[in-house]
Amino acid sequence: MKILEPQKLGRGVTIASIGAQVGSQHIDNETLHQRGYPEPPDRITRLTGMTSRHHVADESTSELAAGACVDALRRVDARAEELDQLIVSTSSPDRLIPSIGSTVHGLLGMQSGPAHSISATCSGFLFGLDIGTRAILTGEEHVMVCASEARSTQVDITDRSTGALFGDAAGAALLRPCAPGEGILAIGIDSTSSGEDTVVLGRDRQDRLEMRDGARVYFEAVEGMKKVGQALLDSQSLTWDDLDWVIPHQANGRILKRFCWLAGLDPAKAWSNLQTHGNTSSASIPVALSRALAESIRPGQLVLLIAVGAGFTAGAALLRVDEALVMAAKRALTPREDV
Repeated sequence: MKILEPQKLGRGVTIASIGAQVGSQHIDNETLHQRGYPEPPDRITRLTGMTSRHHVADESTSELAAGACVDALRRVDARAEELDQLIVSTSSPDRLIPSIGSTVHGLLGMQSGPAHSISATCSGFLFGLDIGTRAILTGEEHVMVCASEARSTQVDITDRSTGALFGDAAGAALLRPCAPGEGILAIGIDSTSSGEDTVVLGRDRQDRLEMRDGARVYFEAVEGMKKVGQALLDSQSLTWDDLDWVIPHQANGRILKRFCWLAGLDPAKAWSNLQTHGNTSSASIPVALSRALAESIRPGQLVLLIAVGAGFTAGAALLRVDEALVMAAKRALTPREDV
């Protein structure tokens, strides 16, 4: 894994604001069971750590993405016209062509600036954050990184291995330059093809997500998050004890518990909204971060974002959170009707 350290390149990069949007349907375990999931509600909770999640109704992945981007922009009184670049991560796009980046570009009313899409499964937000950070380091001033997923549209609700796990949501981060040594301190991403056949989704409209080797996915997720996090911490001469918070990909309850045990991390430092949001794939980190900033994280604290995704992909980012970001996350906003 190659690690990017913005401060060594003479320009800092910060998350100026973060926004989120969830699917409009609130689906608790009882509702899920009534709709066809074969396990009873209490067993779903015991196996996954989830009591509910949000699913889309009529809204699309691109509409979720646009809503999250608007949320992030409004929190700092910014406008879409100011964006130099838009990066959208998803593995559940509305359609293959045009790209979701182009669709969200139009929904936001951007006048110019490139918009593109990436897919790195559950690590997608961190892959986008790496691209956005590099864009700021090479001179851009306002870059939006968004991750949006409508995974409920891709699963068979009667499938025990996937039907209860996923929620639909989007999260977006507005990146801006800052003083060197502040904001994003380090970020690293990596991939291997060793898990190519463990989680699979074809491109035909009738295809559904298949978890072909759940045991291997479990161990790769746990060990992979520990490995990529350790590499990033080592690069900064830090330990897990130095962290104030870790926001891992919200995969399932058993993975999160095992990861904390393996890393020797106090579970109280691992921030999670898994219980109420489920696994929202690449959107899980920004959605969890937006809530953690509003409820728990304080200015000056050190936060590690970490994920492993199907394939396998992996990523981690180390942030020093500033007061402006916390205040933006806490800012109360009135609802919007136009996105």
